[in-house]
Amino acid sequence: MNYVLIASRILYAIAIAIFGIQHFAYAHFVARMVPGYIPWHLFWTYFVGIALIVAAVSIIINKLARLACIMLGAMIFLLVLLIQLPQVVGNIHDGGRLDSALDELGLGCCAFILGGTFSKRG
Repeated sequence: MNYVLIASRILYAIAIAIFGIQHFAYAHFVARMVPGYIPWHLFWTYFVGIALIVAAVSIIINKLARLACIMLGAMIFLLVLLIQLPQVVGNIHDGGRLDSALDELGLGCCAFILGGTFSKRG
């Protein structure tokens, strides 16, 4: 297999794992970023943290990695729709919010693209 592809998978997974760990290390800060219309802020903070770590481990050990990438991409897209998009629309002239939303959107797209590099067998 192409070493660049393997390195890319591992580096992406490490970044995703770090994001997951940060959900635990900074749980109360992250929970404040969850909009008021979504209940149980701390629960969702931990849930997303666990999901990120599980997806990263799955990618690194190549077990159900394709499914993990699809689920990761879907979760990130939902986060963009539910959290980032309302913030962008509410602050249309704040380029930082738009940049953050596009960064997350890019991470979601990368998850889908990466998923396509794994075999369908598992």
